[in-house]
Amino acid sequence: YGDHRDLHLSIRRQRQMCIRDRLTMFLGSNAKIYFCGNNGDPIYHSKFIELCSKLKNNNCTISITTNGSYRPIEWWKKLAHELSKDDEIMFSIDGLEDTNHLYRRNSDWKMILDAVDILVHYSDVPLIWKFIVFKHNQHQVDEARQLANDIGFDRFFIQQPYNMPA
Repeated sequence: YGDHRDLHLSIRRQRQMCIRDRLTMFLGSNAKIYFCGNNGDPIYHSKFIELCSKLKNNNCTISITTNGSYRPIEWWKKLAHELSKDDEIMFSIDGLEDTNHLYRRNSDWKMILDAVDILVHYSDVPLIWKFIVFKHNQHQVDEARQLANDIGFDRFFIQQPYNMPA
């Protein structure tokens, strides 16, 4: 009869496939999809690249907002393969190596730079650096803008924090 764990894994995989298929059918083709992380960074979903692939097969455009930490280089290469110049990735990087982690807790500076490097060299997807200005990083805006330009970002976007008066 086989192991009941194999059956459970098979049912779970079928359910995940069904959800992805139903989602892509619901969205249809030619849709603009925003993965913006309201419930956490979207790149950490275990089937994120597969979902992007299905959406791209439906001629959808994809916009991803991420911190960019804790994904290996090979993962970024796979994502780069799925995306095109019609998509975009916005990296939420709030400072430089010595300050980014103060707001983006547990972020990994080197991994973020590795991700950007892979995307610059393996894809033509536009890259945006979103920088939220706080007191602890406001002195770094110009240096971050220059770094963004130097390492291949297409745009540098400054955002004021929501809880700070303008």
